Amino acid sequence: MATRTYSGLWLISLEPEQHAKTCGYWYLVQMYGATPCKAFASRSNLFRWLDERGLKINEEELAPHKQHSSQRIEGEFRESHYLGDADSFWKLAANRETRQCDNAQYTLAKITTDPDGVRHVHLLNCNVKDRPVFDYQESRAMHG
Repeated sequence: MATRTYSGLWLISLEPEQHAKTCGYWYLVQMYGATPCKAFASRSNLFRWLDERGLKINEEELAPHKQHSSQRIEGEFRESHYLGDADSFWKLAANRETRQCDNAQYTLAKITTDPDGVRHVHLLNCNVKDRPVFDYQESRAMHG
């Protein structure tokens, strides 16, 4: 199992010119102000993602739709990918289950809370043969 901690996250709201250079996204999440790690087409999907991971933003600082802004995202989360220990993934008692895009496929993600209070997203590696895969367009509408 490989685990990564995501911290130092920033939310970028795009203006129409920036939006036109994406695949329909209005909101980007970046690590350390430079490395993109997630994008959203709608506010509702952005807020779902933040809530699932226990992250917070100052909603008063979020620019109106179609206006550029940036702000720090409070909190951190962890993400683990299971390959050789897929049985451990299936035995996890998750607080929440959701879908996450990984390796160009939407798959099952289980979210737990670690003893230190940080949310932890668990996924099966894309090489696991019985990894569940959901319809891409339906999932993107729900989560992208």
